Amino acid sequence: MVDKSKSVAFSDAFIWHYGAFHASWISAEALLCYMIGSVLKISHTDTHIITAGMEFGRKAAIARNLVYRSNHPKKSDVIGLIGKLQNESKRNVFAHGLMVTNNDKVTFLDRTRGGDYDVTAHSFTLEEFIKHVKSVVKIGAELHRAFGPNEDDLEAFHQAALSIANKSATSPTPPSSKA
Repeated sequence: MVDKSKSVAFSDAFIWHYGAFHASWISAEALLCYMIGSVLKISHTDTHIITAGMEFGRKAAIARNLVYRSNHPKKSDVIGLIGKLQNESKRNVFAHGLMVTNNDKVTFLDRTRGGDYDVTAHSFTLEEFIKHVKSVVKIGAELHRAFGPNEDDLEAFHQAALSIANKSATSPTPPSSKA
């Protein structure tokens, strides 16, 4: 049995950095949604409606392709950073994997979601985990700087998500005819 008082995954430093990872990820994912709406020049409300149920990979692919087709002054940086975030973060491992811990390390078990069952172990000492999290947070911050959203408009984008929720509790009635 693991002594939680000495376990890597139950240390204050691990818990803080694990939270920082997810906070940074949420911020980057919101930025991708904002990018999609910004490049398409659609309202914040419409952007939220379009992106709300979309998985990160789809958002990243759409944002990457839209920025590529745009005249954004730092489009190559933005595209590269989206790819880096997607490929280096290990977000799915942290969010969907199993976690095993002891006094020396924490291991995330990434199990296949389709096809033949397989498991890949991703082990970190506390110092390695902190270094990884700082790297992902840095990528997210660089992406934010490279895309360069207007901060007031970004705040309005976030507020639009709430204003949609505060409106009518029902969706428009679907058509009654069967096409």
